Parts: sequence; C-alpha cells; structure tokens
Amino acid sequence: MAGILLLILSVAAIVGSGDLIYKVEFSPGAGFFPFWLGVSLLILSLMLLLKNTVLKSPVTEENPLPGREALLRILSILGSLLVGILLFERIGFLITMFSVVAFLLIYLEKYRWYSGILISLAMVFAVYGIFKIWLNVPLPLGLFHG
Repeated sequence: MAGILLLILSVAAIVGSGDLIYKVEFSPGAGFFPFWLGVSLLILSLMLLLKNTVLKSPVTEENPLPGREALLRILSILGSLLVGILLFERIGFLITMFSVVAFLLIYLEKYRWYSGILISLAMVFAVYGIFKIWLNVPLPLGLFHG
C-alpha cells in the first residue's frame, strides 16, 4: 500500500513540476527540485513495490517496531538534523554540513575519527562544488559572511 501511495505521489510531483520553470539561465529554477525529487521517489517506490510483490520474503512473526538501540539511533539522527537546520543560517553551510556528517559518521557509524573527518570534508566540498560553483546556488555563509 505504501509503495502504491508513494508511486502516486511521485507521479504527481513530476507532473506538478512541469508547471514550474526548470532552469533559469545557468541555475536551477523552481521546477528543478520537485522534478528530481519525484523521479527519485518514483524509483524508490518501484523498488519497494518490486520487493514486496515479486521478491516477497516469507512472513515472520518478528516485532516490527525498532528496539531500544535502533530507536536511540533514529532519535540521534533526527536530533542532529534538527540542530543542523537550526544552525544552518547562523553558522553557514560549510560548518553545519561538516559537523552533522562528521557526527553521523564518527558517533553513529563508528568510523575512525580521521576517516570521518576526511569523508566529511570530501562530502562538504563535493556538495559545495555542485551547488555553489556548478549550479550557482547561493548557500548561507554564516560566520564567513565577510
């Protein structure tokens, strides 16, 4: 049922984004994000439908609710994202994204501290390069605002 609802939502997002401007000169327009969000959701909903229909696994009697450890991980992820959202404008994109990704990798995923820092730096500069340099999307500078 969830796969069907997500499939309908993804098609609605793709169709609805057609009414918006996809590109403005050399930067993405208002229709860019909804279109690609709809495409991503379409792919994921088709994967969900495929997994639960064609590749259906036998039903088990396991408790579908997450255990204590999994619940703490979920709350940690949501908490770090909330803190990131609250600090995004104040301290800027670079520091916020680096901090959130480093926290998730080092604290939750148990990466070694140097690996977590290197991967976080690579991700920050990759995303910065894509959005700020290539797509010319303004990102909050926060502490670096001149």
